[in-house]
Amino acid sequence: MSPDESPPEPRGPLFKVIVDYLQGEITSGGLARGEKAPSQHELMAQFGVVRSTVQRAMEELKREGWLDAVQGSGTFVKGIPSADGSAGARMPTSAVLSDWLKQAFRESRVELDVLSFTSESFHLALAEALMPIRVNRSGPKSIRVRMLLPADGPTLAYPRRVDGLPDERLRLRSARLIERQAGNVDEALVNLHAWGYVDEVDVDIRRVPVMPLQKIYLLNRTESLRGNYEIAKRRLRLDTGEFLEVYDVLGLGAQLDLFTSGSGRVSAESSEVPEEAGTRIVRQDQRLFDSLWESADGIAEG
Repeated sequence: MSPDESPPEPRGPLFKVIVDYLQGEITSGGLARGEKAPSQHELMAQFGVVRSTVQRAMEELKREGWLDAVQGSGTFVKGIPSADGSAGARMPTSAVLSDWLKQAFRESRVELDVLSFTSESFHLALAEALMPIRVNRSGPKSIRVRMLLPADGPTLAYPRRVDGLPDERLRLRSARLIERQAGNVDEALVNLHAWGYVDEVDVDIRRVPVMPLQKIYLLNRTESLRGNYEIAKRRLRLDTGEFLEVYDVLGLGAQLDLFTSGSGRVSAESSEVPEEAGTRIVRQDQRLFDSLWESADGIAEG
């Protein structure tokens, strides 16, 4: 928000407006786990409030487990608190996914298939999973990644305004986010080949005319990680600084269930399914992805 713009109209106590805003940014992935939170000065200028108001908001977020203060360094995003309000924070999708990606990258030839809304969680997880390859300057012989993302247009049904009014700015915002994250994934992987760490890298991105309600990550055709998106009401800040009440797709904190061929399922709750069921589910997810892939158009350049 520029100095010439007015802060959003308060709804309830001023500190709660800041709390709601930061919670929305963390839940949607605008602020990722481990990322530094906005400074008190930035929040004071953005919302037009005094320091004590910002401090009260930050203290509440730290008490609830959203933020964590590191002495001498600042305040950082801790995660999404557990639904039961217990201490500690629920790990975002990217934190769980990165561990399984690291294992997948131990194979000499890696194949990853991704079906998602923006690929933001995948990019965050990928950045961490690729770190050992960069440090060791050596990785798999080849990496092939196929990504399916929603096509621009009516498919991008979210976010949408709570009042039901059409707003082209929301569709354009989603389209830009999808393009940016897809570009980040492509750059991170192609650079591995440019630096000589991986002999072959192939990243192919296609668009499908559907709005995914579930994210699916298929690893080397032997493992499938699934997580459901949630539709939630939140306050969204546009590039102009304006705030809107919207229904938005949230996926960064989604629980992932892992199904493996020959090993059943491992989930965040340690529940299991029979071995043959795990194999069947991996095959079903792979068939779904392959069928969508064959029917999808290549992503437009530019």
